Amino acid sequence: MSRALAPHGTNRGFKAAARRGAPWLAAAAGVALVGCAEACQSTSHLVEVEGALLATAMGYDEAPSEDDAATVALTPGDEDIDIPDADVVRLAIDREVPFGRAMAVVDDIERTGAEVAILVSRRSHVKRFHLEDESDRRAGIELLGFPSGAGWKSCVRPRGGDEAKCVKQPGGEHIDGAFTRDIVREAVRVYDNHDVLVGVPINLSWDDAVRLIDGARTCCFDDEVRVELVHLDQRGAPLGGSDEDANDEQDAAADDDAADGDDDAAAGADPADDGDDAADAADAADAADDADG
Repeated sequence: MSRALAPHGTNRGFKAAARRGAPWLAAAAGVALVGCAEACQSTSHLVEVEGALLATAMGYDEAPSEDDAATVALTPGDEDIDIPDADVVRLAIDREVPFGRAMAVVDDIERTGAEVAILVSRRSHVKRFHLEDESDRRAGIELLGFPSGAGWKSCVRPRGGDEAKCVKQPGGEHIDGAFTRDIVREAVRVYDNHDVLVGVPINLSWDDAVRLIDGARTCCFDDEVRVELVHLDQRGAPLGGSDEDANDEQDAAADDDAADGDDDAAAGADPADDGDDAADAADAADAADDADG
C-alpha cells in the first residue's frame, strides 16, 4: 500500500525560473553555479510504499498496479530482500538508500527474469521511473555527480571534455534538480546534442541519483532528451576504471570548489524562489490536461 505524507514547502514557477536563467561564476577550469532550488526545500509531497519513502520525478510513466505486479520495498539498512516469484516487480526504493545498493537489488530482480518497475512519486501519485532511454545516438554530453565538501554537486561538460560547469545548492548537501536542468538545457543548446551520459556515484543517495537522471531527461520542456547511465565509484571514475580515469574525472571539477567559496553563499539566487519547480510544472501540465478534457 502507498500513502501520501503531509506536504512540505511551497511552489514557485518552473518556467519562470527558466526565463530568469541561472547565475554563472567563471572558474579557471570550470564554471560554478551556486543557487537554491528544489533540493533546498522538501518536495511537495512524500509518498510511502511499504515503508519506503519514494524519490520524486518529473519524467515518468504510469506504474503497474498492485494487482498486476508484486511489490518489493528497499529501505536503508536492508541487507536481504525477498524477491517474489512474479513476472513484474514494483520496486519501491527509499530516498536514502545508496544508489549502488539500489542497483544491486535491481540486478538481483532482473536475474530472476522479472521485469523491474522502479517506483517514484509525482505529488501524491505513484509512478514508474526509467533509468535509461533507448537511443541509437552516441551521447555527446556528460552529466556527473561529484563530491563537494560534505555534499554533492552536478557537473556538465561535452563528452570527454576537460572543463565542466557545475551547480550546487548552498551547503551543497544534495544534488539540486532545478539548476541541474538549467545547466543541461544550456549544454543541449550549445552542443546541439540531445543524448546525455549521466554518471552516478554508487554512494550517492537514491533521491539525489533520481534528481540527477531526471534533471537531464526533463531539462528541455518539449524537446526530448535521452539518458544513458554509467555507474561511478566513490572516486568519481567509472566502475572498473583506473586511477588515471579517477584523476581525470576529479580534475575536471576540482577547481570548481574554489570558485564556490562559502557553500552557504547563494550568488544571484532569488530569495522568493523556494525552488519547488517540479510542482509548478505539474500545475501547468494539470491545467493543460483539464483544457484537453
